[in-house]
Amino acid sequence: MILNTFKRNIWIISFGFIFAIFSSNYNFYFESNQNTYLLHAFLLRNPDALTADWYSNTVDGTPVFSYVTSFLFELGNLFVINFNKFFEILFFIFLAKIILKEHPRAEQLQLSLIVLLLAFLSNLYPEFLWGVKRQFILGHIYQPSIFGVLYLPALYFYLKGKNFLALLLIFTATLFHPSLFFTSASIGLIFLINLKNQRKRILFFILGATSLLPTIFYTYMNIYDPKFSEIAAEILVNYRIPHHADLMSFGERDIARILVLVIASFLSRDLLLKKIFIFAAGLMLIYLLLFILIDSNSLYLLFPLRISILLVPVALALIFVEFFIKVKNYIFKSRSNKNILFFSILITLIFAFMNVKIIFNKKINPYLNWVPFANPEMVWLTPINDPSGGFVQGIRLNLLQPIFVDKKSHPINNKEIAEWKRRIDLTNMFYLAKNKNEQISALEKINRISEIKYILIDKSQSLFIGSEIVFSYYNLELHQIN
Repeated sequence: MILNTFKRNIWIISFGFIFAIFSSNYNFYFESNQNTYLLHAFLLRNPDALTADWYSNTVDGTPVFSYVTSFLFELGNLFVINFNKFFEILFFIFLAKIILKEHPRAEQLQLSLIVLLLAFLSNLYPEFLWGVKRQFILGHIYQPSIFGVLYLPALYFYLKGKNFLALLLIFTATLFHPSLFFTSASIGLIFLINLKNQRKRILFFILGATSLLPTIFYTYMNIYDPKFSEIAAEILVNYRIPHHADLMSFGERDIARILVLVIASFLSRDLLLKKIFIFAAGLMLIYLLLFILIDSNSLYLLFPLRISILLVPVALALIFVEFFIKVKNYIFKSRSNKNILFFSILITLIFAFMNVKIIFNKKINPYLNWVPFANPEMVWLTPINDPSGGFVQGIRLNLLQPIFVDKKSHPINNKEIAEWKRRIDLTNMFYLAKNKNEQISALEKINRISEIKYILIDKSQSLFIGSEIVFSYYNLELHQIN
């Protein structure tokens, strides 16, 4: 069924809402990186919370995101926690629009369903639509990186010739997540190269370069510290985020994702999109070779291959749709379009149902039983290697409980990163102590920084110092020091 523009948009928007509603990406408490990136936004609305917590008083690396999100907190924590649903709608709408632009005379309802099926599939197998180095455009939570979804409408409008609207969207993504700086510059460069009008190129370059200046200025004034920049970069690349930043560990899956872009460039029927795929794959290979040759941790933190978060989902969707069209033409050519549509709906419903099952398994809030034991005046010492698969990181926001340090939530300022690592090392020294003297010595060093009265341990762990068990839940025990 070839739909007119109005009907096509209604179907796409409707499918976008269906994806967001039935997607498994619901959360019922602050989860994963939200405990890092939503903290400053929460504190803007609740300035008296977590005053005894060191990390809560560090420099905010995403100030625009925090400021805007602070207003969303007026609608309640759950609204903010699940605001990723808005971006799921955007993600589907513009991914579908890009694919349908490739096939203006195809059965658009069927192709929209294939994209919807792909979207549901990516929730069940998150790595499926990931870019290179385990980075992605649409994660399972609301956090600054989700503003990378704005790259999809930017690409769509660029393909439609609305170049400066595309540039505005790229700028907005960078404004909300400054870490996207180099990615935005790379996308802007590819768009610039493919502009035919020289006057537009010059204007596009001037506006693009100017739009990145606020990020550069904020980074220089609030994040960069020449005394600590090298050690901070080393800590992040080699300890905290090697899975994202260390290009020396470039793996087979990463190579496969670059090949996906190459395959998509052959399959694409849109000449401009074909060029974008080719330029992106070429640029990524140049970056990879250049950055490995220079071997600078500071340069690795530019995340030079992150451009793949935009183009890998588009490439895979394009490949899926082309495969569907080939199968339909050669295997199901004797079937009516109604039968094929029914089959597509059935498969999509199965994947939607599988997503809904996951939602019901996520409802249990592991923090509820700990609420009576939280004390905003006392700092907890918590293990670095989280024995409960993410519970420790969530203590700060879900219980409003100050903690000494946790491995997942690192600051952004160079000097504060060095302090964070010092706290990590001292905490490890305490938990890995082999006898009472070692543990007491480590605790004394920690107490010089922040007085500790409560210690969280795994039940299988040894606590040599005198303490009393305050609460025990599953594999965790909270001890009060005597």
